[in-house]
Order: sequence, then structure tokens, then C-alpha cells
Amino acid sequence: MFMPNSYAERIVPGHGDKRSKIAIVGEFTDNFDDRALRPFSGPGGSVLEQCLHAAGLIRGEVYLTNVIKTKPIEKGKARGFGGTNAEYFNDSKGIFTAKAGPHLDMLRDEIDGLAANVIVAAGPAAFAALAGSAKAAKLRGYVVPSTGFGAVRKVIPTLSPAATIRGGYTNRHLIVADLKKAKSECDFSEIVRPQRQLVYHYDTVQEALDWLEYFVDQPRVCFDIEVINFETSC
Repeated sequence: MFMPNSYAERIVPGHGDKRSKIAIVGEFTDNFDDRALRPFSGPGGSVLEQCLHAAGLIRGEVYLTNVIKTKPIEKGKARGFGGTNAEYFNDSKGIFTAKAGPHLDMLRDEIDGLAANVIVAAGPAAFAALAGSAKAAKLRGYVVPSTGFGAVRKVIPTLSPAATIRGGYTNRHLIVADLKKAKSECDFSEIVRPQRQLVYHYDTVQEALDWLEYFVDQPRVCFDIEVINFETSC
């Protein structure tokens, strides 16, 4: 068990019902969390509550925790030099430092003690701790398996709520969409992929015309377009 060295490194434990079907894992403990001894207690937590409400959830329905459970004691560094929490996680490389090791062990024990079917990784450091990848922005909304835990859990990466406080306000809609995905996935533990039949090419003009006629009678048809300089390219 990791023991902090001083008051400046006191542990901020997870908060909520361990029987909750959804757990949300943030990245780092900040001064707000440290003072309240609860994760997501600052402005980022207020954003999260708004997003939860928009997704049809409330804070009391989810379990909340952070990867790093003590506030940083080193002065934050500028981005490009490891990030503002470089003593624990290198943003540019997407890897944890040796100092983060005890926190990762503690997180594994914590997650193994939860009943959650879905874990939302709020930010690249949280995603790296849960699924071994820091590409939270690229993979957000996808259901991926956890790594390094006693049982495989469904992990859904999303953006850090704190990252939408100053700029990037529209990204809150993406967080809401990811929380709605978590809500739809929380009743079962299995990863169920949608069954799709993909058509990659048409051998004849008549085959293409037949498919167009087929699509006319479908209740919903989706198109994927490409845009360059705000103009449709294909």
C-alpha cells in the first residue's frame, strides 16, 4: 500500500458507491480535490456534473476517482517539456514516470474492488493507466478492453472535463456523447461489437444501381464526406 510522505502528499480517495455500474477515472488530483478530499471537486468537476446531467446521469450514480491521488508538489512545466504534471506523466511521450508507479498499483487494486461494467477514462493519462494507450482524443467514444487488471473491463476514453474550462467549450458535447455511450453499455460486462456487412466495391454498373435502389427504401442512410478548406472534396 502506498503511503504519502507528508501532508502535501495526502491521499484523495475515490468517491461513490463501489457497486455503481459506471466508474469515471480522472487524471490528476488538484488543489480543489486535496482540500475537499474528493475527486472532481473543482471547476472540472462542475463541468463533469453538467455533462453527466446532459447524458441522463447524476453524480451519485457513478464512482469517481483519479489515477494520481496526491496533488503534484513540483512546479508545473510548460507543455512540450512533459506537461504540467510531468513528475507523474509525460504528455508528449504518453508514459508514466517511476514516481507514478505506486499510484498505478493503488488504482489497480481500487478498480478490482469495483462492480463497474464500464470505466470512463477522462483524459490521456487515465486512458494510459486503464488501457495502455494515451490516444484518448483519437479513440474517444470507442469501447476498448482494459489491461493489467484482475478482470477485463470495458473502457471508454473521453476528453478531460478540465480541458474544456478555458477554450474548447464545444468539446463538452463530445464528453456528453461518450457518457451516453457509457450509460448504454453499463448493464452488461461483455464487449459487443455491432454486426456490419460492408460493401467495398461494385463489379458492375448494374450492381451499383441495384444498391442505390435498395438504399431508397431504407429508413436511415448515412454518408461519409471529406472536407478540405471547408469545401466538400468527395
